[in-house]
Amino acid sequence: SAPNVARSFGDIAGSTILGDIGFFGAGYMLMFGYASLMLGRVNCLEHRTMLAVAGIMGVLMGIVVSYGVCSAAGLFYGPMHSVMPFLMLGIGIDDMFVIVQSWETLSPQQKTGSLVDRVGLTMRHAGAAISVTSITDVIAFGVGGFTILPALHSFCIYASVGIVATFVFQSTFFVAWFSLDQRRLEDNRNALCCCVVHNDHQPNRFSQRNILQSVFNSLGRLLTIPAVKVVVLLVTGTLFSVGVWGNVLLRQEFDPAWFLPPGTYLATWFQYNKVYFPSDGEVGTIYFSNTKLPEEIGKIEDLVADLSSQSEILQDVDSWTSHYLDYVQTNKLVDLDMQMESFNKTVFRRTLTQFLFSPSGAVYRNRFQFKSKLECGEDASDILLFELTYSHRLFSGPEEQVPAMNAVKDAIKHSNVTGRVFPYAYGYAAWETDEVIAEEVYRNTALAVVCVFFTTLLFICNLRGALLIIGCVLLTLVNVGGFMHFWGLTIDTVSCNNLIIAIGLCVDYSAHVTHRFLVEKGTRNERAISTMQNIGPAVFNGGFSTFLAFILLAGSKSHVFISFFKIFFLVVSFGLFHGLVLLPVVLSCIGPDTQITNQVTNPHV
Repeated sequence: SAPNVARSFGDIAGSTILGDIGFFGAGYMLMFGYASLMLGRVNCLEHRTMLAVAGIMGVLMGIVVSYGVCSAAGLFYGPMHSVMPFLMLGIGIDDMFVIVQSWETLSPQQKTGSLVDRVGLTMRHAGAAISVTSITDVIAFGVGGFTILPALHSFCIYASVGIVATFVFQSTFFVAWFSLDQRRLEDNRNALCCCVVHNDHQPNRFSQRNILQSVFNSLGRLLTIPAVKVVVLLVTGTLFSVGVWGNVLLRQEFDPAWFLPPGTYLATWFQYNKVYFPSDGEVGTIYFSNTKLPEEIGKIEDLVADLSSQSEILQDVDSWTSHYLDYVQTNKLVDLDMQMESFNKTVFRRTLTQFLFSPSGAVYRNRFQFKSKLECGEDASDILLFELTYSHRLFSGPEEQVPAMNAVKDAIKHSNVTGRVFPYAYGYAAWETDEVIAEEVYRNTALAVVCVFFTTLLFICNLRGALLIIGCVLLTLVNVGGFMHFWGLTIDTVSCNNLIIAIGLCVDYSAHVTHRFLVEKGTRNERAISTMQNIGPAVFNGGFSTFLAFILLAGSKSHVFISFFKIFFLVVSFGLFHGLVLLPVVLSCIGPDTQITNQVTNPHV
C-alpha cells in the first residue's frame, strides 16, 4: 500500500533535506583537510592547520550573521536556503586562498620589511581583489532580490547579507589570525602547540617546494605557445556551440513530486496514481465571495457558457446555477416570465434551500458556505462563499498549461461578476511558477551580468579587462545552461536560484586573474605566465576546495541538493576552465596594458 495524507509531502520533503545535512559536515571536513594541506607546508613548523580553522570560522560566522539578521527582518527560511553554507564556503575560502597567495608572492625586497608592513602589502593587492569579487557577488544576488518569486527573493537577500559578513570576517578576523600565525612561525613555534619552540628546526626538502606554483608556471608557459592557443580557442568554441544547442533544447518544467526521494511511500503513491488512476486533466474550482445573488446569476451563467465553449482546454464545467434555474422552472416555483435579476431575495433564499435539499441539488450543498447553518424548510442565510468546478484537458507541458490557466482567468475577468472571484487548481501553483520562471531567470541573469560588468569596470578601471571578465562569465553561463539539459535538469525554482549563484561564483575566477594581469610587468606573454604563477594556485584552490565541499551531495536523494551538485559542478568546471585556461590565452593576445609601472614596497605610500 502507498498512503497519502495532507501533511505527507511537507514531512517527507523536509526530512529528506534535513537528512542530508550530514553531507555538510563531511564536505566541510574534506575542505578543511585540503585547506590545511595547501595553505602551508608539510612540516611541524609551517603547516597552517589553525589558520584553516580560522578561515572556516570566518565563513561560519558569516552564515550565522546572515541567518540571524535576515530572520530578525522577517525573511522566511525555505528548502533552498539549505545550500547557503556551500555558497558561503565557496566565496569565503576563495578569499582566504587569495590572501595567503598574495603573501607568498611578495618580492624578496618586500619580504624584508616588518610584519605589519608585509601584511599591509599583502592586503594592498588581496584586499582589492576580494573586494571586487565580493561586491560583484553582492550585486549579482542583490538583483535577484528584486524578483517576484518569494523563495528566490528571500534566498538572494540571505546570500547578499552572508557575502558581506563573510567578506568582513575574512578581511579582519582571518587576517588577524594570519598575522598571529605568521608571528608564531617566525618565532619557530610549533604549528599545533605554540608553547613548543624549535630552535634548530630544519624543514624537509619536500616541504620547501611549491609544487602548485611550479605547475601553474609551466601551464602558463604552455598556454603562450601559438599552437596551444589555437587548440584552446577551438575547444572553447566547440564547448560554446554545444552549450548553445543545449540551451535551445532546455525545457521549462517543474513537478513538486521531484522533491520526494524514490522509495518513500508518497513517491510510490504518486507512481501508482499515475499508472493505475491516470487523470484526464487538472480539476479546478472557481470561488465566489461577496457576489450579489440572485442579481448576478445571469453573469455566472454567461461565464459558464464562455468556459464550456473552450472545449479545447476545458471539459465538465459544472455550476449549481444551471441546475437551480432548471429546478425552479420545472417545479414552477417562480413565474416563468420573471427574470432572475428581478427575483425577490426572500424567494431566492427559500427556493435555494429547497433546491439544495432536493435530489438534483443535494450534490451542490457542500459547495456553499452560509453565514449560519442551512436548515431544511428555512430560508438560506447570507451566502459567504460558493463555487463551480471544471476540468482541464490533459496537457503535455507548460506551453499548453499556462495559456489554459490564463484563459480561465480572462473569462472570469470579462464576466464582470462582483465580489472576489478567482480560480484554483492543485497544479496552478506549478503553472504559475512556469509562467514567470523563465522570464525571471533571463531577466535577473541579464540584469546581474550588466551590473557586474559596470561594477567590475568601476573597480579595475579598465574597459578591456572588464569586457574580458564579463565575456568569461557569459561563456560559463551559456555552457552551464546548455549542459544542464544534457544532465537531465530543467528550468525550475531550484535551478533558477542556482543560476544566480553561478554568476556570483564564476565572476570570481576571471576577476582574480584579470586583476593580477593588470599589475604584472613585461610583455603580454610574460605577464600571462606571471599571472598564472602568482594567482593561479589561489584560484584553483578556491574552486577545487568548493568542489570538495559539495562532491558528497552527488549521493543525496533530495532534488534540491542533487540539482545544486550538478549545477555547481558545471559552474566550477567551466569557471576554472575559462578563468585558468581560456582567459590567460586571450590576455596573452589582446590583454590590457599594465596599470603599475613602479614596484611599491612601502604600504603607506
